[in-house]
Amino acid sequence: MLFNLALEGALGELHVPLEHPERLAEPALLAYADDLAVVAATRQALVDVSTRIRDNALRFGLRISPKTNYMVVSRRTDDPAHGDALQVGLDSFERVETFKYLGVLIDHKNSLDPEIRARCLAGLRTFHSLAPHLRSKKVSVHAKVRLFETIERPAILYGAEAWTLNKDREARIAVAENRALRRAVGPIYDEDADRYVWRSNAECRRLTGAVPILNKAKKRRLQYAGHVARGSAPPATCAMLDTSPHPRGSRPHGSPRKRLFDQVAQDARSLQVADWREAALARDAWRTTTFDIEEQPDPYEAARQAAKRRKAERDADRDAARQLDFGDNP
Repeated sequence: MLFNLALEGALGELHVPLEHPERLAEPALLAYADDLAVVAATRQALVDVSTRIRDNALRFGLRISPKTNYMVVSRRTDDPAHGDALQVGLDSFERVETFKYLGVLIDHKNSLDPEIRARCLAGLRTFHSLAPHLRSKKVSVHAKVRLFETIERPAILYGAEAWTLNKDREARIAVAENRALRRAVGPIYDEDADRYVWRSNAECRRLTGAVPILNKAKKRRLQYAGHVARGSAPPATCAMLDTSPHPRGSRPHGSPRKRLFDQVAQDARSLQVADWREAALARDAWRTTTFDIEEQPDPYEAARQAAKRRKAERDADRDAARQLDFGDNP
């Protein structure tokens, strides 16, 4: 209690607001208990705010932990002006490429891939801890699926409300789910091959009746977007779902990244919702709409089947072309 009061007193005199963080007109302070994150547009601004935090903390007998890290979030991280460490008075903070804040892994290139990998690894650790129960024949398939849904799936989907997913990320998440479902239903004996083989993803889904994990992620995303649309969320939260662009600097090479409001709009279109902001204002109707996502087919399996069909069509076209060539040149 005394620590919380001292920390509140040290931070209360800073007057560092969290206003329009996407523009970074001034430094922003993110504070949750004793986990502090200072965001600034320039290195000097970051040093100034960190110095003020250090001086105020010393007045209350507090010190900044030597484990504190410094990270530059940019696609162009090779600028020597960023330095290898941040010097604040006599304290030196190491520069890192990733760090974890409130359980979420943040990357120096603002990429979601390390976080997705970390979530899948967390699910894998949970999977191995449940392996004795998932392999046991004394536990019913229904109970095994419940274990997955209540223990492993939440570990994978932590923070999924703000995810933007591409095909690779969706595949990684779906593979983590299919591994648990295959273990839950167990293998089947193939008489032709005279050995036990794992069941297909579609058969595992049919036997377990589990809602696809990608649909669960989509449901969380839309429910969170609905809360933001209905409530008076902080500017930092609203900025993620703001469609008005705030260009700053030059655009780097490559295609633009999918933004969160692009992902939410895409999810809403899959439910035949044109204006999700307007639809989300009706709380009960929006809740019913988001629950309809669970009835949709597995996106990962649908994409796999579509890829197989395209490959079969290409192979058929190639074989037909070869036959025509052989017919013209006997």
